[in-house]
Amino acid sequence: MARESEKLSPSLEDYLEAVLILVRRGNVARVRDIAAHLGVGKSSVTGAVKTLAKRGLVNYEPYQFITLTDHGRELAEEVSARHVLLRKFLSEVLGLDEETAEANACRMEHAVDAELLEQLGKFSAFVRNCPRAGTDWVKAFVERCGAGDVAGEICTKCVAEIDPADGKVSIPDDAADGEDTVSGRSPAMPLTMVSVGQEVRLAEVTGARELQHRLAEMGLTPGARFSVVNKGNPGPFIVSVKGSKLMLGRGTVHRVMVKAGS
Repeated sequence: MARESEKLSPSLEDYLEAVLILVRRGNVARVRDIAAHLGVGKSSVTGAVKTLAKRGLVNYEPYQFITLTDHGRELAEEVSARHVLLRKFLSEVLGLDEETAEANACRMEHAVDAELLEQLGKFSAFVRNCPRAGTDWVKAFVERCGAGDVAGEICTKCVAEIDPADGKVSIPDDAADGEDTVSGRSPAMPLTMVSVGQEVRLAEVTGARELQHRLAEMGLTPGARFSVVNKGNPGPFIVSVKGSKLMLGRGTVHRVMVKAGS
């Protein structure tokens, strides 16, 4: 995570994220492109880009293309990852429509801290992968509570699985070991959910191919085994791959999906 002195204002984060989006589309960004993307004037963009350049986050010269520095890309990917995680949580878990989820994610991404973001990521992964949750569970929530109804009654589907002796909900045997009951395989989870010292193997890297290639050059290829050395609280997020310690940006960490065990 960025050091305190490197934290950007919400406005500068928006500009940096816009540069990342445009660079992903066409390798470079221009002032007019950023202005159109954010719906602001060119003079505002020029002032913001100059500030980002002074902080070593973008490469900029008047009337030239704008590109990200290595550090600028790391911070931009962190902002983008927050945005994507929040948008998906709002749409896929809470059932908001895409436009509403996008608008709220834009506002929330500047306020949430790393701890809350990590917990939201864990909960989203739980909803997707737990055999007692899943998309049907989310759909039931949207249908029952999405129109303003109050979820004050116990779901009749769950009532059948409550032991009247102690009031506890029974857990199916096939869910106790954390297996995906649909595929029979351990579900993938974000790297942020892994404990320090835990060994995992890389399942996939979501996002741009450039990031996938960059991680592959560092030894993080699908199936590669590695362990978490430090989770970045405090300090950087560090993993150990074949005896080498690698530092990963917060935006990168959220895009690395892993599986526990062999």
